[in-house]
Amino acid sequence: MIVTASLWRRRRRYVGLVAHQFACPSIEHDGHSFKWKIGIMSVIFTLSIACIAGRHLTEEYRFVLDVPADSTLDDLASFILGMVDFDGEHLSEFYVANGLRGKKTWFTADGEWDEDDSDMWDIRLSDIFPLGRNKKLYYVYDFGASWCFEITKKGKETTALAGLEYPCIVSQEGAKPAEFGYDLNCDDDGDGNADAA
Repeated sequence: MIVTASLWRRRRRYVGLVAHQFACPSIEHDGHSFKWKIGIMSVIFTLSIACIAGRHLTEEYRFVLDVPADSTLDDLASFILGMVDFDGEHLSEFYVANGLRGKKTWFTADGEWDEDDSDMWDIRLSDIFPLGRNKKLYYVYDFGASWCFEITKKGKETTALAGLEYPCIVSQEGAKPAEFGYDLNCDDDGDGNADAA
């Protein structure tokens, strides 16, 4: 596998992800934290993110996050991977389209796909939203398993609440997808029963 510098940067950021809920327990990954305490005047976007496709998807999983508008696509990828507990070890990309199978516009100078995506990861959400009419942002992770997340901005931007750390989980519904199609706490024979120690 060819590993680009941007993949390693995303992996490093992802390993440190923690998303905080409003007055609720946090979600952690590998015991590291990734959070922002931001100024009271910072702009916040509310994003609805749905896992709509993937090799092992059994039902749609949707969550809503409040994120700083100056977050980058790299940050957003980390937030998404942390929410679904994926390992962050695979290549991924963002694009804009009218629908999952619609004509894709890539984040490159000419809007066409380019294997050198290093500049894409530094694009800020405030430079992307609002999208054009009927357009949605898509995040595809692990090209073999084809995990696809549909991202839409909900409502108008707001200002950050004092003392709250971002990103904040507003809501979530459905069962989180299993990246490899099974529970990692199960035994190796895949019968769904953990062996007694």
